[in-house]
Amino acid sequence: MAKLRLFHDLREAMTETVGRTRETQLGVWAEDRTNAGFEVEGLDSITEEHVVMPKLFRRLAEYLEAGGSVAGFKEFLEAKTKKL
Repeated sequence: MAKLRLFHDLREAMTETVGRTRETQLGVWAEDRTNAGFEVEGLDSITEEHVVMPKLFRRLAEYLEAGGSVAGFKEFLEAKTKKL
């Protein structure tokens, strides 16, 4: 099955717009903590307190729901990467 992909020019336009928006800290980017860092005490940290990018959110949610602690998150990601 072929992967669906965005047209090259549309992808570039979206990437450019996101870059400008991040720089000006507009909209959701003003609240984004993905690169700035934040404390994670549990699932509520990413569902109720902090805005993070979807990929990081999905990885953290999966890990925390499985009972992981913040101390082992890096190892969890590394193991997940090795499986791919």
